[in-house]
Amino acid sequence: MVEDFLAEHRDAAFGPHAIGTALGRSSGAVANALARLTERGVAVQVSERPRRYSAAAAE
Repeated sequence: MVEDFLAEHRDAAFGPHAIGTALGRSSGAVANALARLTERGVAVQVSERPRRYSAAAAE
């Protein structure tokens, strides 16, 4: 769900809370998913404080 959300909003960066609110999920669950997606190279963390993520550039 998080991967699909980021793919649909490629030109923006979001924090776990904003994504969780949009998807109806907890921000903790979303943060865990974002960490895994970042490790896989699907998402990139674009800001440390506050934490913001966006979809990785398409290859």
